[in-house]
Amino acid sequence: MTALSINAQVFVGGNLGVNYGGGKATFGSQSEDLPSTFSFSLVPKVGFYVNDDIAIGVQAGIMSSSTTQTFNGTDYAESLFGWTISGFGRLNMIEAGNLSLLIEGTLGITGATPKFKSGGQTNDGDPITIFGIGIAPILSYSFTSALSVEMSCDFLRLGFNSLTVKDADDSNYKTTVNAFGLGVNSFPTFDILESVFIDDFNPLRTSPITVGVIFKF
Repeated sequence: MTALSINAQVFVGGNLGVNYGGGKATFGSQSEDLPSTFSFSLVPKVGFYVNDDIAIGVQAGIMSSSTTQTFNGTDYAESLFGWTISGFGRLNMIEAGNLSLLIEGTLGITGATPKFKSGGQTNDGDPITIFGIGIAPILSYSFTSALSVEMSCDFLRLGFNSLTVKDADDSNYKTTVNAFGLGVNSFPTFDILESVFIDDFNPLRTSPITVGVIFKF
């Protein structure tokens, strides 16, 4: 997602993500629908170049995810809506023609609340909060002086995440999972948030690559 900047030192951009999964499992002459999943994220960003090589800014967005399945005539659904906000700083390291290598550090927080539906009954899940900090390389290709495409290499991100799930029925009870290492996503996507639905939650789970568009003057 792009928009016009207000002066030569301001840049705007971000990324839009849509994912879908589903299918059928066949057993001889019988078949069964697999769970259908859909997720959506919109994360715009705005930044300011302090000088030719250093920039700071903020990025914020919304995300949603849903999983649906029909079993023995009953509809089941798990959905989640979340928000995220993060500050970032970036440093231009190497330039070679239209290609550039940048290093970007982020510090952010994400919140989400899941919902579970069985038949005609819907229940709220436990609220989720994720705090994250990390640093990752970014490859940038400039089509013009104003327009560029960036690829964030999240699989090379060195970061720390702290995910907390609070019991909606007992404010004194909560579960916290911490993770530090290579590949920890400090700007969580639904690759992380969706995994709260499953028992074997892995806080290191992240999208390997994120692609975005940047526009500046």
